[in-house]
Amino acid sequence: MADDSDRRVARILPSACVRPADQCNTCIERCPVEGAIEIGHAAPNVDANVCDGCGECAEGCPAPNEAIRLVTLRKGRGPIIM
Repeated sequence: MADDSDRRVARILPSACVRPADQCNTCIERCPVEGAIEIGHAAPNVDANVCDGCGECAEGCPAPNEAIRLVTLRKGRGPIIM
């Protein structure tokens, strides 16, 4: 059972992201939270302080190898990959 301080956020795996090759912006376009995902150097970056963990970016991502995963951030611990 999740603690009240646990929350989900998106995590983008640069090695699986198609953006460097084709300038894809699907995750940014699908995200309903302004400023949660921004263009990064090799792949878009997620601001964990802004992301609400809705999963819209992951559902719309066209990358063939799950470039976006939702992780659970636990207070006082690192992210837990789901």
